[in-house]
Amino acid sequence: MRISAFILGIVGGLIAMSYAMFQPGYGLVKILSLSMPIVGLIGAGLARPRPRIASILMLISGVGVMILWGFIFLSTIPGILLLAGALLAYLNYRFNWQAE
Repeated sequence: MRISAFILGIVGGLIAMSYAMFQPGYGLVKILSLSMPIVGLIGAGLARPRPRIASILMLISGVGVMILWGFIFLSTIPGILLLAGALLAYLNYRFNWQAE
C-alpha cells in the first residue's frame, strides 16, 4: 500500500512538473504552478515513513494542480494520480497495513 502510494505520487508529481515548466503565467501563478508538483513529490517521498503527512501533502498538491490549471485533460492526469496516492497513503495510515 505504501509503495503504491509512493509510485503514484512520484509519477503524478513528475508529470505535473513537466506540465508546470511550460505553463504560461507570471508572478504568484507561476510560483504556485511550480510549487504544487514539488509538494506532491515531497509527499510521495514521505509515503513510506509518514503516510499521514504524505496523504495531506499529496491531497494539497492534487487539488492545487486541478484548481490552478483548470479541469482540463492535462491537469486531470497528474491530479488524479496524486489524489489516488493520497488516498492509498491515508488508507495505509488509517488501517495500519504493514504488509509490503
